[in-house]
Amino acid sequence: MITRWLYRYGTTTTCFIFALAIGLTSFIITYLIHVIFSLDAYIYDLLISLFLPMVIAPPILFFFFRTMIELNEAKTALEKLATTDSLTGVPNRAQFIKLAKEALAAAPPAQPVGLAVIDIDRFKLINDYFGHLAGDKALKTIAKTITSHLRPEDIFGRFGGDEFILLVPNASSTEINRIAQDMLQHIRDISIGQNGNQMPLSVTIGVTAGVPANASLRKLIAIADSALIQAKQAGGHTTRYAQRPYPLPKPTNGLMF
Repeated sequence: MITRWLYRYGTTTTCFIFALAIGLTSFIITYLIHVIFSLDAYIYDLLISLFLPMVIAPPILFFFFRTMIELNEAKTALEKLATTDSLTGVPNRAQFIKLAKEALAAAPPAQPVGLAVIDIDRFKLINDYFGHLAGDKALKTIAKTITSHLRPEDIFGRFGGDEFILLVPNASSTEINRIAQDMLQHIRDISIGQNGNQMPLSVTIGVTAGVPANASLRKLIAIADSALIQAKQAGGHTTRYAQRPYPLPKPTNGLMF
């Protein structure tokens, strides 16, 4: 409560209000003691009881309130660091899983949900050819592009490396496929590079849909991930939908896309 007051009215105003309240409280208590015990009430006693706390309290209160603000800001920064991907600003893997599980638990058992796993194509090539700063820019640009087209209830995060993940509540297989196709097109319009050399960005997306009653988050991710692997094996730059996990593909010459 005090923290909200500090952010709303500022440290100086809050110190003044609290110091005034302390001074008035001291004055009232001093006056009541004189009345209850039939003591002589000298005006100087009452004035001292009023103004002395108002002189002493402000610097103490200011130090105390500033410390409260700094601790609160440090707590907020730590919470953000623990839940947010520092590069892209979207939820990290742990936070995505937490939010997605909460969304599935709150969703009606028969209401469909869609899930998409998004992998950046040729990400290693971007890093090797243009440098890691270009790779970072690609990650940030794709994250920004996707989040700009999401609804407030959609849950999006970085799943690790060059992969993102999206949970779309109340989305049928048709809807999640449409969303994946839209993401594909939006990202195809982006290029990245330097010194006049540009490379168009593209992604491969594995998607699935199910209902919370018989599809856990773990199961949805496994199905979408298997669809992603199949799409990458087929050449990438596309989406693939699955209702159940695909069999794992056999590596070609020991290599996987």
